[in-house]
Amino acid sequence: MRVTCQSYAAALTSIWAIALCSCGNRPPVFSIEPACSVVVPSEASRSVQVGGIATPPPGSYRSARVYSNGYVELSELVTYNGPGPWITYLGTTCIPEIRATKLFTFLDGTPPGSPPDDNRQPCVLAFRTARGSDWQGCAYPLLAAQLLAELPVLSPPAVASRCPGSACQVRILSETAPRSHERYGQIIQDVILDADGTFWCAKRDQEESADSDMLHVDRGHIAKPDAPHVFKWLIGDAVERDTSRRAPISPDKPIDRVQIRVDASDWVPVSDSAAAATSTRWRQIAPTLPPACNSTH
Repeated sequence: MRVTCQSYAAALTSIWAIALCSCGNRPPVFSIEPACSVVVPSEASRSVQVGGIATPPPGSYRSARVYSNGYVELSELVTYNGPGPWITYLGTTCIPEIRATKLFTFLDGTPPGSPPDDNRQPCVLAFRTARGSDWQGCAYPLLAAQLLAELPVLSPPAVASRCPGSACQVRILSETAPRSHERYGQIIQDVILDADGTFWCAKRDQEESADSDMLHVDRGHIAKPDAPHVFKWLIGDAVERDTSRRAPISPDKPIDRVQIRVDASDWVPVSDSAAAATSTRWRQIAPTLPPACNSTH
């Protein structure tokens, strides 16, 4: 499956806004900062694939396919020891076209050299040469590592930004209960909003794998002047948490788990009533956000 950002970037060019008042339970007015806009290339376009050959658990392994116009398809595989499915995050981004041009110029003029000593380390796995032929192997490890370091991480942001309030991040995790002997349920959607307006959304992808949960990721920023109002409205009274009651998860119907975090602290679950209110508010603004942020139920 090809994950594209063309429609998302085109919509962001004009900047979305919610034209609702901030009274009562209505969401406040906000806009989204424009993202990079690159035309999605054809399969025949020149590209380079970077990643590792081996992905033994436990560990996180990133790979990318970079096209000559700067369009980038990203993948991040998170592996675990023991029971439970692995997770594959899929997403897109872009780099300046001049950076992509320099990348291919280097490949065209530099011999492959030796592969890395550890086959878990990233290397260039394939690229289309200037003459239109396809090279495959495992080489250029330094180039691959540098390129991946420039690209955003797809897995959930680990630490909240510092903030003066009683919560810095809110997380809404929609999942099903584990079945029979399984240890983990199925992730349907995972959403994190930072007090500074940064949002991260991962939604179950149409593509499925027997060994890994496939989640499509969209990231972005609510405009800075609007971010505090949206965050405060979304969490509502979630900071007045009561973790004494936990609703059971249905094996057939996903349930939302809402958590908050202050600075670099651990996630803390909120009460069922606060979770329901935050989930409802998120569903009000989700349709105006990128596809992975859209509510699933």
